[in-house]
Parts: sequence; C-alpha cells; structure tokens
Amino acid sequence: MLKEPVAAVLLAGGQGRRLGGIDKMLIDIDGASLLGHVIKRLAPQVSAMLLNANGDPGRFSDFGLPVRPDGIAGGAGPLAGIQTGLEWLAQAHPEIRWLLSVATDCPRLPEDLVARLQDAVNREGAEIGRARSGDMSHPVFALWPVTLAGPLRQALTQEGLRKIGAVQQRYRIAEACWPGGIDDPFYNINTAEDVVRFRLMMQGALPATPPAACRLPVVISAGRTHPALSSWLTLTQDRLAGYRQNLATLAPRLFVCRIETSQGMQAGLVTADEEEAAASGGNIVTVPMPPDIEQRILSFLARHPPAPPRKRGGRDRV
Repeated sequence: MLKEPVAAVLLAGGQGRRLGGIDKMLIDIDGASLLGHVIKRLAPQVSAMLLNANGDPGRFSDFGLPVRPDGIAGGAGPLAGIQTGLEWLAQAHPEIRWLLSVATDCPRLPEDLVARLQDAVNREGAEIGRARSGDMSHPVFALWPVTLAGPLRQALTQEGLRKIGAVQQRYRIAEACWPGGIDDPFYNINTAEDVVRFRLMMQGALPATPPAACRLPVVISAGRTHPALSSWLTLTQDRLAGYRQNLATLAPRLFVCRIETSQGMQAGLVTADEEEAAASGGNIVTVPMPPDIEQRILSFLARHPPAPPRKRGGRDRV
C-alpha cells in the first residue's frame, strides 16, 4: 500500500518543573535546543508541523513553525494538544488525513517513526497507530486519523476525559515496537541528569558497564575561624537514590563528619547521601555542594541505567 502524507503536532505544553520551571524544550544541548533536535528528526518524515504551546508564541519564532495554544481551556493536558492539532490539520491541510503526535522532550525519536506506525496501521487495519518500546506503550507518540477531531473534542468537553490511553482504547490500535532500556528512542529529558546522559549518548561515551564507584577530591570550608578541610568524596552504586534525592532539591549539599584531633579539626566521612551521613553517627555538618562536584555527581549518575520510565501525566530542574 502506498504511504500517505502525514502532518505532526509537537506537544510543548509542559512546565519543566524538574528543570527549574524553565521552557524545557528550549534548553540547549550541544548547540541545539531540545525542540530543535526533535524537529530535525521529524522534518524528513512529515509534510507539515504544528507546535502546540501555551503562553507567548514569540519565544518560538526562530523555528518557523505555526504555533497554536490548546483549543480547549482548563489545562486538559496533551490530549487537548492532540485535539488542537487535528482541528488545525482539517483547516490548514485538508488533503492530509493523518496526524502524528509527539512530545518535544524526546530528542532521539526514531527516524522511521512515521513509516513504522503507518505499516502497523495498514497491516492490522487499525484506526490508531501507537509506539511501544520494550514493555511500555507510549500513547503520546501516535498516529491519528483527522476524523477523530470531533470525537476528541466531545470526550474532552462533555465527558471530561484527560488520559490519552483511555481515549485510544475506544478504537482499534496497532503498535509499532522499538527496543527499550538504554537504546530506547523514546528516552525523555526531565532532569539535569537526563541532559548529561543525552550528551554522553551523542558523544558515544555512555559505558556499557557503569562504574561501580568514583573518588573525588573535595575541599570543605569549615567557617571563617577554621582552615579549609581537604578530604575525599566516594560515590558508590548503592547510593544512587540518595544522590538523586539530594540533587533534586536544587540546593544540593555535602554532609561532612568533622573530627577533632591533636592536629586540629579534620574531615572524616564526606558524602552526598543524607542517609549515609545519618548512619555514621558522627558530628555531621552540611555545606553547600560546590558546582564542580555537583557536575561530577551528575556525570556519575548519568553513566548508570536510568530509572524506570516515568509515566506521562499532564506533560511535564537544569
């Protein structure tokens, strides 16, 4: 069967709360914005693109794309963005029958995303094509017929539906599958750690076997009346959750056990994990984490397999 032309709606309605509340899709990664990476991947696959974003559309003027806010008020989430895209498609490109919906925080989108979704729909006689990686479906990454513009508006306004998957279950769905894990092309950027991991991926520097530990020299300021204390910070695999929790506060700290010796005050245990510090039973003080140490910890975290994928809610710290 001949492939039909497809348009795309790029869903950029997230608030970037885990990246400090900034426009997540505009953060720079190796000379290009997150949105720019997504557009580069999609442009060869589709005939037209719409950016669905609320707020001032002028901040996207450099991309040369039409921008539309949600056509349905009330913060209805990505489903409202998809419905907006379907109505835009019917008006602006009536010759195109299919709309691809994508999130703008996945810079490694498959270069054959459209082709494989079309193949799945044609092969199974389905009404909607949906992406899947490993054992996880991705309702946001889907191929929709333009004829669903009306039913989606009704589901949003009259039934109060907000979940994309709940709407999709009303129709015949065909899934196209990709690998999961470290090779997951739907890997999404939500945190500063994700940004570092993506940079490593682009550089081919993500190790097949994560480092078990890393030892960093640190200099701790002990206050105006005491000299600086030199010590070592050892990062280990079994403390990853504690490091992530610390960095997620946006005001990360180091926990230092101060020891009084005949030579004066010295630093004993230094850790970035509050639980490890509490278990030491020592005289613990906290100090702001130096920026260079924060970056080294992010690099250590990024070299380990990411946590299980987060479920996408209303769409979505650097």
